[in-house]
Amino acid sequence: MQKRKEEDSELEATKKLKTEHQEHQDIEAEQPEEHEAEQPEGQEAEQQEKDGVMKLKLGGLGRHAYKKDVLKILETHQVKYTKIKIAPKWTYAVISFENNNDYSIAKGKLDGVEFKGKKLFTKENVVQQREAPAPKEFVDDGRSPEERIADQVTPLWKVPYEEQLQMKKEDFKKTLTNYAKSLAKFFPKKNYKAQPPPVDDSISPLERIKSMTTEQRALEQLDWLNGARKEFDGLPCKILDTIASPETEGYRTKCEFTFGRDMDGNKTCGFLLGLYKNGITTVLNPNSCLNVSKKAKDIANILEKYVQQSEHDVYDRVSKSGVYRLALVRTLASGQCLVMVQLKTNELDSETIAKEKKSIKDTLLKEFSEHSISLDSLLIQEYNDDFNGIKEEAPMEVLHGTKFVTEELLGFKFQISPTSFFQVNPTATELLYDKIRELGLQAAEKAKANSPNAGAVLLDLCCGTGTIGITMAKHFKKVIGVELVAEAIEDAKRNAAANGVTNITYICSKVEDAMHDVFKNHVSRDDVVVAVLDPPRAGVYYSVIKSIRDIPTLKHVVFVACDLKQSTQNLIDLARPTSNKFKGHPFIPVQAIPLDLFPHTNHCEIIVELVRQEPKKAEIKDTEVSQVDEVSNDQPNEPTV
Repeated sequence: MQKRKEEDSELEATKKLKTEHQEHQDIEAEQPEEHEAEQPEGQEAEQQEKDGVMKLKLGGLGRHAYKKDVLKILETHQVKYTKIKIAPKWTYAVISFENNNDYSIAKGKLDGVEFKGKKLFTKENVVQQREAPAPKEFVDDGRSPEERIADQVTPLWKVPYEEQLQMKKEDFKKTLTNYAKSLAKFFPKKNYKAQPPPVDDSISPLERIKSMTTEQRALEQLDWLNGARKEFDGLPCKILDTIASPETEGYRTKCEFTFGRDMDGNKTCGFLLGLYKNGITTVLNPNSCLNVSKKAKDIANILEKYVQQSEHDVYDRVSKSGVYRLALVRTLASGQCLVMVQLKTNELDSETIAKEKKSIKDTLLKEFSEHSISLDSLLIQEYNDDFNGIKEEAPMEVLHGTKFVTEELLGFKFQISPTSFFQVNPTATELLYDKIRELGLQAAEKAKANSPNAGAVLLDLCCGTGTIGITMAKHFKKVIGVELVAEAIEDAKRNAAANGVTNITYICSKVEDAMHDVFKNHVSRDDVVVAVLDPPRAGVYYSVIKSIRDIPTLKHVVFVACDLKQSTQNLIDLARPTSNKFKGHPFIPVQAIPLDLFPHTNHCEIIVELVRQEPKKAEIKDTEVSQVDEVSNDQPNEPTV
């Protein structure tokens, strides 16, 4: 009976939360940077639309259906399909088919199928070639072309920089206030019925937590929240002033330029004046953009001059004709430069293509030399599909130099490929990494006060190509990097070796699959471990947070967010009360530190330091913790929070 009450209480608490869970299923969550070429909702979906693939909506699933449920339905009824798409809180799934026959058979089989007491229904959704948006005519609002592109790319360019920093802090305060409100929804409605039991020295803290109801755990483990909100004016922790970027102009080391036509119809190379899906196809030169470096502007001008003289046209996104599409430009702090030009070549013969490539190479080498720009890597990507953007999977041909360039950061050198992720503001990134290192070492020193022989270990989760771990390795006994992408792990190993860093171990795995192996085989009993979690823009799956909470000897987390609004759910899951889904004591936010990597834009990084909440009793023994079992009944369809 008590367990049933606990289930109902936890269900009630989680239902109250409005923030959507990050358990995306076949959904592209990454948002494009505002000045770059528009990104599609999904590259695979874009290709399906191009091919006129048949799609069917399967409705009536309810808000808590998962991809595995749809897979079971399709398997049970022997339905042939090519793709399933379902997202959190969708009451339907979208199923793709290779041909009309499979589509028709599936529709007949799935109509009226019972699922959780309800009858499912199908809705026809034949996807044809998507019509291009009608180009929009500009209304003369008094702004010059230079002002228009500056407003699009750097919307805060008219705001004094000190005010920008304050604006970004205030924006974070709103997000953190909403985060605190979300946590507060775990509190029971009637506190007087849920007072936690007194500390009993005859039982372990683990047993005490297991014996509590959901309401009692919420009251005890969120006791800090009310005090924090009072002390910090509604915030869950203190927030420091936004750390300014050392460079506020020309700081970007990577730009994706679009070939197109300006407001007068002339060929140009620069940025779209808005989103293509909104009908914007006009491209303007980046010369008035404060965040673009002089070298990158010079390169855009060189490319503009070239296409204006070329017999081949720039790509038209509406008619889908033309040759010159995009240019990826990296102008690095090391002085090296990479240019990749994307061409649509399916209407050209092989001889013409070869001639144009030679012309590009000869002209750019000559122009770069005249402008005293080192061209270390010149590449061509032939890409003929409709997707507007750099296609990572499409091959790139090296016309000059190598496929990689080298960037310098904090005295270390990193090999960068054309599409590798690497922070675009190097001087501000150095401040970011210095702050992460400082927080990690401070946490380790505090823990070592109780264990003088302990070694400090940095756990670099979602480590990518290893920049964070490599730049901090000399300050720690050991660094352990975990990353799912095999290519990134190989890059990280190569970068570590090139910089003579030998105390790093890399594990190619999902974080949730690697955590127990890390602490069993790579961390000694006395080590103090600090985890750095630098997730993608939308955060990580909840299973990653579960794995972090499952390790009792992990006491400190440094969370780095490039979009706090999208990754707030991760912070909620770190701090929410113990449950069957999120075992282990929660992590409490201690401080938030905004750091401006993107002056004159609305974007900003933030670091959130979190510390494991200590139980009311003495520290739990490792042998006890390893025996953690359920603290409440399973909630397979627990609502997202």
